[in-house]
Amino acid sequence: MLALIKVAFVFGLATFPTLLHAQINATSNGLADTYRQVVGSVVHIEVGTLLSKTGSGSGVILHKDGYIATAAHVVAESVVIAVTFSDDSFREASIVTLCREQDLALLKVEQIPESAHPAKLVMASKVTPGLPVFCIGAPYDLRFSITSGIVSAVRDNLGPVDLTWRLPSRMIQTDTAINPGNSGGPIFNYDGEVIGIAVSVLNKADGIGWAVPADLIRHYLIDQAVPFGGLFYLRVTPTFTSLMNWKPEEALIVESVQDGSLAAEAGLRGGRLRTEIGGLSVLLGGDVIYLIGGHSVSEYAKVQSYLRGLTQKDEIRMTILREGKMMELHVPFKILELIPSIQLPGAEMSSTSEPVKQNKKTRWSSPDAP
Repeated sequence: MLALIKVAFVFGLATFPTLLHAQINATSNGLADTYRQVVGSVVHIEVGTLLSKTGSGSGVILHKDGYIATAAHVVAESVVIAVTFSDDSFREASIVTLCREQDLALLKVEQIPESAHPAKLVMASKVTPGLPVFCIGAPYDLRFSITSGIVSAVRDNLGPVDLTWRLPSRMIQTDTAINPGNSGGPIFNYDGEVIGIAVSVLNKADGIGWAVPADLIRHYLIDQAVPFGGLFYLRVTPTFTSLMNWKPEEALIVESVQDGSLAAEAGLRGGRLRTEIGGLSVLLGGDVIYLIGGHSVSEYAKVQSYLRGLTQKDEIRMTILREGKMMELHVPFKILELIPSIQLPGAEMSSTSEPVKQNKKTRWSSPDAP
């Protein structure tokens, strides 16, 4: 009997590495297949001035009409935004809206290529510690690279953690490798669903990266987004408004407005004075939006209902603070940019877009550029 036990034990030791190797191969092959299925929803983003490239990052396609989510800090200071898709086709993008306190930005290209498709977004309830995940991005401009790991934790209100950017209200912590160029890129579960986008790493730490959850992406970029393209804003809380001695409890600080954008057409003005309040760098001196259609900007559902009820003959009414005086702006309805609704847990995966000719690249993104 003892001999039989010894034989069984030895046999078990001999077969365990083989079984483990088979399991690893199955997981690797599955991840490789998933990568091929989802890489078409990922984009490489390069930003710069008219003459030179100043930075890069990644992004994820949210809608077949050309809406792309990325991190705000990737595009906040850009004049030119160049988006490259996984088939190496190229588009120039514009900023629809930018929400700095959540480090989120929504971009728009005229049309995505035939090979591209929207990603699926996943509900927060499906994101738990220990969940295997992978990230696709462009670390140090190495486009469409994949790294993998797990969700380490899901954390609310981290407070004064030493990060390179302002913390969103809720963050996914992961040990998936995140490097410069991954910012704004999607983090997927093994079902190919986006759980969030990479935004930062913990300084002087190994294997501690941060992502904004997918439900916050939809919340701030789609459901409650400002209805103007080219508007860089900061949504401020009662604590902030009390520091500034403003009466409304919540407001939108207009930090900057892109030239020629829908926000510029609306007559909105950006700030001129860079200052720090409560540890946050803010560009002040521009318009502060209190009401849209008579509703506080904190009453998201009422604002959206008001905007959707407008007709082509109507104007958008906004109450703003400008140079210490309250005033109303009346903006023609034509500048309203309605953002398509994105249903969680996912947007449709297929694209019916017609092939689009590749735009001429900027001087600095050309292979011949110095």
